[in-house]
Amino acid sequence: MMNKKGWIRIVEMFIAIMIIATAVLLVASKQVGERDISSEVYEKQRQIFEVVGSNDVYREEIIGIDLSGGCVNLNRGDSYGFIDYIDKSVPNSWDFVVNLCKIGLISNKGSPNDKEVFVSESVISAVVDDYPNEEPRKMRLSVWGK
Repeated sequence: MMNKKGWIRIVEMFIAIMIIATAVLLVASKQVGERDISSEVYEKQRQIFEVVGSNDVYREEIIGIDLSGGCVNLNRGDSYGFIDYIDKSVPNSWDFVVNLCKIGLISNKGSPNDKEVFVSESVISAVVDDYPNEEPRKMRLSVWGK
């Protein structure tokens, strides 16, 4: 009779250890999934604006886009060099949208409502000698995790 009680206690301890280990793994996996990427995203956005703002080819593309409607929404895959650059610069686990607007206007078109979206913006201006009548544009880059 004592032998059976010993085996039952061993099985009970094993089950208790398994329950505790499962709980620890669940808590640890949730913490990994909720990693804060905000500083990483904002640093990447800053680098993108720095390159786009200092690259004459990208600036000419941006100035050449027609903003007669006030704002233009550009996504991954649109055929612009600066969009290709942004696509190559952000990790595959992130998605993005670029909104180009006239100064004073704001657009968040294309950004999801159900995710945490990180937004930065910069003013892109033309070289005055090349485009004397063009006004600067506001480039708004919205990034979120897929």
